[in-house]
Amino acid sequence: RYACDCALQTRTCITAAISERCITQRSKISRQRISIILHTLPASSSSNQTITTKATSMSRRVGTPQNRIELSSVSVVKLKKKNQTFEVAAYPSKVKDFRAGVEADVDEVLQVAQVFTNTVHGVVAPKKQLQKHFPGLSIEQICEEILRKGSLQVSAKEREAETDKLMAEVTNLVASMCIDAATGARLAPDAVGRLLRDDAGFAPSTTKSAKRQALDVMKVLERDHGLKRAPMELRVVCGAAEPSDVVAALHAVDDDVTCTVKDASITCLVPPRVYRDIVTAVAKATDQKGSVEVVERAAVCEASTLLPPPPPPVKKPPKPSSKGPVAPKPRVLACNTCGGAFPDAAAHRAHFKSDWHRFNLARKLKQQPPVDEKTFEEEQAIM
Repeated sequence: RYACDCALQTRTCITAAISERCITQRSKISRQRISIILHTLPASSSSNQTITTKATSMSRRVGTPQNRIELSSVSVVKLKKKNQTFEVAAYPSKVKDFRAGVEADVDEVLQVAQVFTNTVHGVVAPKKQLQKHFPGLSIEQICEEILRKGSLQVSAKEREAETDKLMAEVTNLVASMCIDAATGARLAPDAVGRLLRDDAGFAPSTTKSAKRQALDVMKVLERDHGLKRAPMELRVVCGAAEPSDVVAALHAVDDDVTCTVKDASITCLVPPRVYRDIVTAVAKATDQKGSVEVVERAAVCEASTLLPPPPPPVKKPPKPSSKGPVAPKPRVLACNTCGGAFPDAAAHRAHFKSDWHRFNLARKLKQQPPVDEKTFEEEQAIM
């Protein structure tokens, strides 16, 4: 119930609106006086009442207008169709969840259930364009298509954070699956990260999974940087077959397989690339009665038993003591670009003004080796 006794009792009642305003501002004007004044206005003063209502509502509203929607933490998803770009405003984290199938509600993904042609300026796409490019689809279906097929625009900080997270995942995967080829020791993730960034020149890509990129970069590390893939430790149950026959079948698969027979089982270290062949060979040797169990995906040995002893320290010979004053070194006047030495300062200065020096400077900018003065004169004579 409104504060006044107006019979209209609606939200458009001028008396109620001004009465509430008076209560809010703690005005000393009585509500009865306001009601009498407004109810005695003639019917022709409706325009004046409308103006009074607008002025009152504008004075009460301080800040953002009610018909304006401000978007915060916005990621714009763009989809281009026939030289026309359509955009939707969404939450950055929710778009990835929606594409991964974690979030199914479009209203939780979009900040505004509307299609724009320019989200920054708030330009809404006309209905004719939407019907032309998306025939027979509703606004919600159009938003779903843009979210699934469009390109996600993120800020530089979000892109940098995503790249750092992907780099950490690749580094941890490589550190867990690689060992030193010389010692068989496992490397720390920090050392692997420095090796990937500084030596291998690896840069993560957001279009590939972390495991796929780790497998690709391990081939480069194995070829150029002295690392290798850690072997897998398997336990093979022979069943009714003879362990010696199974061991022979395993060695026939790859020469790097190392086997240890214990009772009716075999513990072996195999390269990960031949795992499927090992399973096939065991099944064939045991008539489908044997089994292969993975004990450890990346088996490593103790580094302390394989590391070579540190080399003895090398003693530097003592410097000969010089008695008496040291003679100063003679000053050499030379040109780092053209080479050669000059007898005096005048010849040195004249060289920097010569055509030969300018010619070698031009070759240096092109990353070409300099030419001597005789070759330069022969080329000038030919030209």
